Amino acid sequence: MTDPLQHPEIRAAMERLTAAEASLDEAIAKAEQVEQRTNRPGLSGRDIERIEEYAKSADAPKAMKDLQKKVDDGELTWRDITSPRHFNDPEVRAAFQGSATEMGRAYAMIQEGLSVDDIIDSGNDHQDD
Repeated sequence: MTDPLQHPEIRAAMERLTAAEASLDEAIAKAEQVEQRTNRPGLSGRDIERIEEYAKSADAPKAMKDLQKKVDDGELTWRDITSPRHFNDPEVRAAFQGSATEMGRAYAMIQEGLSVDDIIDSGNDHQDD
């Protein structure tokens, strides 16, 4: 029986596979460098707690509740969801598309230190407009 690597077509396929793996490794390294350069300081533990409190509240939008279910099911964490790499996740993007303005407003309020109740009350006041 002959060595399969002696066959020219198999040897060529192995060389293409090796080159593809090297290209993939290079692309991953470049992506990690970009992520490191673009990562802003992450959310604090308290920020995450506040987001989760809001997502679990009765007045949270459906998109937030859907993301909270993913967190509860162990599919994601809020830190994952708010990281740049998950902005391209179709489910995360779909969840934020309809409520991006509201989410931005809620996040700004969280950064200001407002309580979940204050954020909810503010949303109710805004809906009356």
